[in-house]
Amino acid sequence: MTQAVILTMVADREQGLKIARSLVEAGLAACVNVIGGATSVYRWQGKVCEERELLLVIKTEAANFTEIKERILSLHDYELPEIVMFHIDKGYDEYLKWISANSIEKSLFGGIFFAHFYHLLNSDDIPYRQYFTIIDYLLS
Repeated sequence: MTQAVILTMVADREQGLKIARSLVEAGLAACVNVIGGATSVYRWQGKVCEERELLLVIKTEAANFTEIKERILSLHDYELPEIVMFHIDKGYDEYLKWISANSIEKSLFGGIFFAHFYHLLNSDDIPYRQYFTIIDYLLS
């Protein structure tokens, strides 16, 4: 599993919270920070513009990028929203596991199955041979 951070900017808190809640409720992101106080200076349609914006910092699995991008595009007011992803190369292991457990890789595991699989792998009650049975099943 590869964790990632996706960034997008929004015009106001209402839109930021709408996108954030949608992503977290759908299990596409473990957490979305809505950070205010940004000023963006950019070129748009031949003019230099300056606007106050909010930054969304989306913590997720990299495999979720396409679905997150499509959801942002469907909810975003901008004609051309910034949607960029950065892979997380290093981080606190327990936090990275939390990101993975709370942003299900829909394309690989599908829905609730990954959550159950994650809990099995972190349970002391399940014999190791069952881990390999589950992994063999996933790889077949």
